[in-house]
Amino acid sequence: MLLLRAISRLVTIVLLAVLALAGLVVAVCSIGSEGTLSLPWLADQLGLPDAREEVRDFLDTVEAPGPIALRAAAAGIAAVVVGALLVAGALWPSRQRLAILERGETGTLGATRRALGRAAASLVDGVRGLSARRVRLRPRRRGVGARLDLRAMRPESLPRDEAKRRADHALRPLAESFDLDPRIRTRTGSRVM
Repeated sequence: MLLLRAISRLVTIVLLAVLALAGLVVAVCSIGSEGTLSLPWLADQLGLPDAREEVRDFLDTVEAPGPIALRAAAAGIAAVVVGALLVAGALWPSRQRLAILERGETGTLGATRRALGRAAASLVDGVRGLSARRVRLRPRRRGVGARLDLRAMRPESLPRDEAKRRADHALRPLAESFDLDPRIRTRTGSRVM
């Protein structure tokens, strides 16, 4: 489904861009009444009168019984199937991965990545001398737990090991509850709390 969703979004963007450009061309050509930049001029430039005759001959050939009609029917069915798959890819709800706290017979208790990341950032921001800059949470695909990547700013007066120890101590209750694997990186910054 992820591949279908990506393809449907790409096709949607391309079709919308083509439709916007076509609308722009028709709008510009609608401004003029005769001569250049008019709708009859645009039809002549696109060769629509000649195309009408060619399309009529093609449709007559397709409507006639035989192998060409079968190919046309197969192409039509394939177009309908591709369209249905694109619509399914666009409308299928995305499943949000959760960091699982507990899984039991009555259900699953978990938190979204954003909520858990904000909780971790606020815990680190509460530590004197540290400021969380980037928090990234990656839940495990199966089972309980997640990996927590945290980048924090520290003053130059605070050693790196001490800053990591303080951040790890602040995150310990959250990490133990959600079985988080915290990976903390710090760098010096100008903000001092």
